[in-house]
Amino acid sequence: MSKKIILMLLALSGAASTLKAQTEKGNQLLGGSVGFNTSSGNNVSGNSTNISNADTKSTRYNIGPNYSYFIAKNLDLGLSLSYDYQKSTQTDAANNQYFESKYKNATGMIFLRRYFLYENKIGIRTGPYASYSYGRQNTNNSTIISNNNLGTTLQKDWSYGAGVGLDIVYFPVKKLGLSSAIGSLSYGHGEDRSNSYGNISNSNSNTFGFNLASTINFSVFYVFGK
Repeated sequence: MSKKIILMLLALSGAASTLKAQTEKGNQLLGGSVGFNTSSGNNVSGNSTNISNADTKSTRYNIGPNYSYFIAKNLDLGLSLSYDYQKSTQTDAANNQYFESKYKNATGMIFLRRYFLYENKIGIRTGPYASYSYGRQNTNNSTIISNNNLGTTLQKDWSYGAGVGLDIVYFPVKKLGLSSAIGSLSYGHGEDRSNSYGNISNSNSNTFGFNLASTINFSVFYVFGK
């Protein structure tokens, strides 16, 4: 066997072991997502006697780190956290009204995932998860000129759920991975409490279903360990 063939076989063997090591026991994945969006516009409505000409603005950002540890080959246990904030305003100078809404939400999730990869590079991962979420929304309606408070609404919501997730996963290089959720089978329970203009209300909901993602949005994670 020639020296060139031996070197090629050694190179292929090294590449295969590098790919294989990414989901080996003891390795870890660290990743997350960050998003920011802002928009503005104008909304005109009403009739000849009552016209609303409102300028609207909306700002939203979110951050979501996640971490997992391979407790066995192709099996990782992990935790993800996310925080979402959104502020919306509407200024109607014609009617001397200003509306503001702020929403904050925090979510935590634990998961266990089994990887099924082709040549240790691309494939799917699936497994059970459990999550808990808490949100809080404040809305205020006031006058522009004198800043009189016309009404306030406070809404809180709690939810928890469990299910089985399905992701596509790809390792393009040694220490870098990409993933995207493509579906889930889930159960969720939610509670909502609202105090709107002094009127208090409570509601509960239960959901169960199978969801397929309509778009593919990749998340990036870093592989470290062996």
